[in-house]
Amino acid sequence: MDNLHLKEFSPDQELFAIIQNDGVLKIWDTETSILKQEYVPNLHLSSPCTALKWIKIALRKKRKSQGSEHVQGSYFILLGTNTGGLSLYSYTTAKIESVFSGDGHSKAITSIAHDGANTLYTTGLDSQVIKWNIKKCKQESSFKCGPEKPTAICLTENGQQIITASKTIKVWDSNSNELLYTLTGHSSDIIVLKSFECNEENFILSASKNDRNLSLWKISEKGSASGIFTLLNNSPNQFDYNVKDTHLNIVCICRNESLAYFTADLTKIKSSKTVKTKFTLEIASEDKSSAVKHIPVVCASISPWSGIIIGYGNSIMKFETIPSQQETKNTILVRKDPLKMKVAKKDVKDGVINEALNIVTPVTDQNTEVLNVISAKKRNQKPAEIPLGIRFENLTVGSGSSRPNAKKLTYQLIQGLHGNDANILRNVLRQTDEETVRLTVKYLPAQYVMSFVNELSLLMSKKTAGSEMALTWLRHLIQTHASSLMAYGHINLINTFGTTLGIIDHRTQNLPALMRLRGRLDLLVGQLKQNSDFDDEIHNENLLTYEDSDDESVNMDDKSETTNNEDIYDAFEDDDDEAGSDGEENDITMNGISKSNGKNSEGDSDEEEESEDDEEMDTS
Repeated sequence: MDNLHLKEFSPDQELFAIIQNDGVLKIWDTETSILKQEYVPNLHLSSPCTALKWIKIALRKKRKSQGSEHVQGSYFILLGTNTGGLSLYSYTTAKIESVFSGDGHSKAITSIAHDGANTLYTTGLDSQVIKWNIKKCKQESSFKCGPEKPTAICLTENGQQIITASKTIKVWDSNSNELLYTLTGHSSDIIVLKSFECNEENFILSASKNDRNLSLWKISEKGSASGIFTLLNNSPNQFDYNVKDTHLNIVCICRNESLAYFTADLTKIKSSKTVKTKFTLEIASEDKSSAVKHIPVVCASISPWSGIIIGYGNSIMKFETIPSQQETKNTILVRKDPLKMKVAKKDVKDGVINEALNIVTPVTDQNTEVLNVISAKKRNQKPAEIPLGIRFENLTVGSGSSRPNAKKLTYQLIQGLHGNDANILRNVLRQTDEETVRLTVKYLPAQYVMSFVNELSLLMSKKTAGSEMALTWLRHLIQTHASSLMAYGHINLINTFGTTLGIIDHRTQNLPALMRLRGRLDLLVGQLKQNSDFDDEIHNENLLTYEDSDDESVNMDDKSETTNNEDIYDAFEDDDDEAGSDGEENDITMNGISKSNGKNSEGDSDEEEESEDDEEMDTS
């Protein structure tokens, strides 16, 4: 069986596993292009691996000291062999953790599917579909899928349907194992089969060995493809997809080791009209001394943030991220062949670089003791370990008075973006030194620019202090990575910077009103300050004393005096009743007294009233 499709990215796209014709499992880091692990299975020549699948599961382990359980999630690789065996390889421990037990397949395993929980499904050349339990590493059930030999299997997102494929595609009920639909359209065996859901409808993407197209199926009773993506170069080998709203994006690796990219609207796809490639991509070597050589594109995956992750090379691979928007329909990238990369020349005084073998002779001290194999085994020297406290001090940002190391900040920034760790990002973005920010952004790889912009947009939506820090970092990021940002295309930049531009517009719209409010507050505070200073001066020294005669107080005095006079009148009227005949004289006399009293109470302010009183007295 052809094992060219035994390659797959990890769920987070940070790792890439491949098994080539030599039967050796290689795991690469897609960020640094470093070979992380290389595993040679037992009997890899007599019973090579025929199926590969990345999964992430949570294992419960008991702690002997505390007697408790803790959940630990890690990545595993499922390996199916030519003899029908199934094993679980751990990336953390770099070894086979367990081997599944049960009757299993009698022939080679062709494909593996995972439901995202604790259940696996495998197909084999014995025409069987077997259900496995991951926790128990044991077979649960199996059923025959027909006389044909299935070559691929996948599950719908809800896990209610199992999809198997050979030359035809069959949809089965996962509970009753009953056949629901049969889809026909390929002329050869299907090697890649994937399923996705959009607007509550299930779709299937399939690719066969010899057909120069990708087929899109809608799960229904019609049994015909709802869309066809045409490949002009060659038949497909591996593909990846991404669905946003109703837009479907597909990147495909052809058998001639080139890349093809498709984009289409699921609501407008018709089976009568094929979808053509948006652009194709190939990679050529930059060796000017010889003819142009083709560098194979081995894998590709659509990044959830932006761009396409591609891997190229043969035994040594390189990974990079390219934008999903290309100016030309046929794009050729010129890159250096990974096999021909050498150590750069450096001016080394004591050490010597052997350019032919790419070996650097180490610089040693004169007092260094060189041990042979025998003496080294006798001396059981323990390796010097750096204390954990010193390691944390080295990773602490801004612990000393000097400027922090920009490269360490870049490493921490990458770690924070990967793990979405708010504490690490907060410690890095707290740096406001212009030179430190510029160097940190300069060392940041291009594939992290868009994710960093999203974090800065989130920071700008918060308080004013966060907005100031975010603007400082965003300004240096745009100045340093302007060429990389332009390569992402107009649409991607609008989608990425849309939030940032909206926040800036919102803040600038409120600025005039805030400035007017600030001006009014300044005027009020200034007036209050001036009034308080003037009052202090008045209280300190009395420059003028003024007594105000209130009209109400005068009226009150008049009323009180009038009331007293009325009391006197009443008293004298009682006396008149008792006196009898002498009342008139007493009345005249009291009237004079009352008039004089009224005159005294009013003061000497009115001379005319006094003259009138005198005339009345004379008349009486």
